[in-house]
Amino acid sequence: MHRRIAIGTTAIALALVAALVYAGLRSSPEPPPRSLSGKVTITDTKGFSWDPGTCTGGGRFADIVEGAPIVIRDPDGRTLAAGKLGSGMPEKPTRDASSQTAAHCTFLVPAAAVPSRPAYRVQIGRQPPSEVAGPDIERLTLRFGS
Repeated sequence: MHRRIAIGTTAIALALVAALVYAGLRSSPEPPPRSLSGKVTITDTKGFSWDPGTCTGGGRFADIVEGAPIVIRDPDGRTLAAGKLGSGMPEKPTRDASSQTAAHCTFLVPAAAVPSRPAYRVQIGRQPPSEVAGPDIERLTLRFGS
């Protein structure tokens, strides 16, 4: 009889230890979040319009404008963060005798905390998502155009 109690107690103790080990493995701490920041640039000069001090997407990039949605997803498609683009700024404006041009239109991505993942899918407006390696989310640079 004592032997049966000892075997039962041992089985219960082993089950309890296994459950605790399993719970400990499942509750490993989440890595610290990454700090999202960066910029989105339209490089196709026919893909944006501009005035001194401001620019906005046009043509196939008409959805890349101030306030356009930014959605950050993990590789499985789960949304991790969302925000909106800042205002567009023309870059490298040049002037010749008859006209002014800008080489790029750049929008700042507002800073945000994003859960740490090995990779991300970043979507701006209705543009196809861009694949971004985990550490690169902290200095995001997306380019649209030629």
